[in-house]
Amino acid sequence: FHRTTLQLLSLSKEEDGSGRDVPNLLPVTPTWAPAGCSHYVGAVQSSRPLIGGSGNSGKNNARSRPVSLQVAFMEPNGLRHRECKIHDTRLAGKNGEKEEVIGIAFNLEGDLLAVVSLLTPADSESSTQHKEYGKVQLYHRSNYHWYLKYELRFDDKVENEGVNTSGSVSVIKFSDEDPYRLMIALDRRGSTLPENALEWREYAFRWESSTIHYSQHTIVGKSPNSPNVLALSIDGKTLNFTPLDKAIVPPPMYAASLELPAPVIGITSRPCFQHEITGNNSDDSNNKPSHEEEMSRVELIVALADGSFALLKNGVGKSKESLTPGFSPPTLLTTFDLSTLVFSNKMEGGDISPEYLAFNGMKLRDMTIIDASEDSFTIIAASSPQGTRGRHHFHDNLVEIKISWASLENGERERLDLQISACVPLKGRVL
Repeated sequence: FHRTTLQLLSLSKEEDGSGRDVPNLLPVTPTWAPAGCSHYVGAVQSSRPLIGGSGNSGKNNARSRPVSLQVAFMEPNGLRHRECKIHDTRLAGKNGEKEEVIGIAFNLEGDLLAVVSLLTPADSESSTQHKEYGKVQLYHRSNYHWYLKYELRFDDKVENEGVNTSGSVSVIKFSDEDPYRLMIALDRRGSTLPENALEWREYAFRWESSTIHYSQHTIVGKSPNSPNVLALSIDGKTLNFTPLDKAIVPPPMYAASLELPAPVIGITSRPCFQHEITGNNSDDSNNKPSHEEEMSRVELIVALADGSFALLKNGVGKSKESLTPGFSPPTLLTTFDLSTLVFSNKMEGGDISPEYLAFNGMKLRDMTIIDASEDSFTIIAASSPQGTRGRHHFHDNLVEIKISWASLENGERERLDLQISACVPLKGRVL
């Protein structure tokens, strides 16, 4: 409609020239794209008509098929112009969850799209421990494809003073000055919290369009100057791989991919200098790893949106999943949860209040591997302190974690040892 006369200007129509109305639009407030974008309005669309909600119920029977959602974009003339597929990232163990999309928003540049959902357990009426919680997905546009780059889940695993502090998203807004700054208001409901306990959070997002993992091994029969250069790109639960030393695959295509249990929110890799020390400076042939051990060792740590982490090792041998000859993509070794962390008695920083130590994987960011061996990593990361009632924290902690693993025989799960060796309170936020 015209802003002053309210004259009807256009109706949403399919772009195939048939003149049909765009079907199955859900009752979710549309979002306006900024000036200069090829699309003008975004609206949530379902693959089929929904009854009694605007999301996925998680229940599929013989008469119903899975519902897929997307944000359909309309130009000022009303014609559809492409779409952004909304990823269904509900955990494998929570198929009974009902997910409802309740809001969408563009940032100032039009290259970041936020999708807000509300998740409710199927047995929420009888459950007293787990209530509904909110989720925010952030999609980034590049090469005519919308990648799910980050997911925020407000389903707190660690109870705060005996209260489950999971919350739903009541308001979401991008900054009018910084296109990658996002404000979120949470409505937390708990047994001992006030009826409408509100919390305000502010996020600043920065990321590389892709991560490059460089490694150089000394392999029998090959020159030591034959590096491996692997490009990784995040798209929800999927990690896309392209070996730049073997072929250049134009995005959004890729050579191979790996699907993980939850959306990926961060990646860190074994330092390249560690390969040189292991491969070139080892004079003791007895201690030098074999070719198979060196090529299949753990190279990457991946942070997931549910607070867990995954260890990825190099692929060995031929892979049917790869489109590039001679390339074997990384494979999943194991996943682990930081709730099993053991605090070292040699903790640096003196006496630290327990609230600084009550953190989980969803509160860690900017992971970096600072030391590595064949069966261990030492990483540092910034950690947000655990929130407490009636008290705000405007600082971060610097955490050092030692992760070691050992392969077990008979196909058993790898044994993992996790230990926090240092936790240093900082005077402000880590940039």
